[in-house]
Amino acid sequence: MAIVINGSGTVTGLSVGGLPDGTVDNDTVASGLASSKLTGALPAISGAALTGVQVAGTAAFSARIASSGSQSISNSTSTVIPFADEEFDSDGVFNNSTYKFTAPSAGKYYFNWSVRKANFSSARFLLDIYKNSTGVTTFETGDGSSVYGTVGGSIILDLAQNDTVHGEVLHNQGGSQNIDKPNSRFSGFKLIT
Repeated sequence: MAIVINGSGTVTGLSVGGLPDGTVDNDTVASGLASSKLTGALPAISGAALTGVQVAGTAAFSARIASSGSQSISNSTSTVIPFADEEFDSDGVFNNSTYKFTAPSAGKYYFNWSVRKANFSSARFLLDIYKNSTGVTTFETGDGSSVYGTVGGSIILDLAQNDTVHGEVLHNQGGSQNIDKPNSRFSGFKLIT
């Protein structure tokens, strides 16, 4: 026998387990799905069952050197980038005095950096990324002809609670040079636990 659903939502021609053909409408469904008939059919969910659940994107921050001007960096000297101007810091995880991010809890974190030269050329312009005091990666540009070149990149790090992350910049132009303040940034957020 064919199952028929007409334009008003009525189903006919349905036979299950020896039940006779019949019509299913909104009233039949509503009375058939009474909460008393569902008791015990689904597992109970309580707030206690949801412990350890965290929202992605917590511990978010973005900082830049300053709103205008430039920042002097000595020749061939690895220098902590002074990201002192916080654009936002949702959980107080970025220290604008030490220029370091501190993980509030263990998990995977995403970070992004960009550091722009302010009108100088150099054979090497690099950005070293540190987890605590250990270097984890280097982003580098060797284009000596670009006077406003940007070095930067992104990385995902597995951090323990209280691990710190920061960046240091180095160039070999021959004398102290400036990096561009408004276009140099450090940002990040927690992905997962």
